[in-house]
Amino acid sequence: TKVRVTATFHFIDAWNGESAFMKIATGGKQSTPEYVWTDRYDVSDYRGMIDSCGAALGEGRFSTPIDVSLAHRGDSLTVQFGSTMNLPASASKGFYGVSSIQIYVRL
Repeated sequence: TKVRVTATFHFIDAWNGESAFMKIATGGKQSTPEYVWTDRYDVSDYRGMIDSCGAALGEGRFSTPIDVSLAHRGDSLTVQFGSTMNLPASASKGFYGVSSIQIYVRL
């Protein structure tokens, strides 16, 4: 079985070299999620950027496509999105969102 996952990752406001990621566990309920997509974003000058959402900072890379295909060998699939930002959301100046998640299965 093959699985394809597509999504759009949104880098919102202040990203200072942190990474975004998607992990997938394909071997059933006991399998460990593995990194299948990562992207790093760093911007130090927000002047001239359009503010799409969040705080009064522009988004230099608001939408980044994700498209990953891999073998699937279990009876379930776990997909996780995250970032390497260490601060809690209430103290952070950078945020993320994920949209347009689609999962395709080929038997």
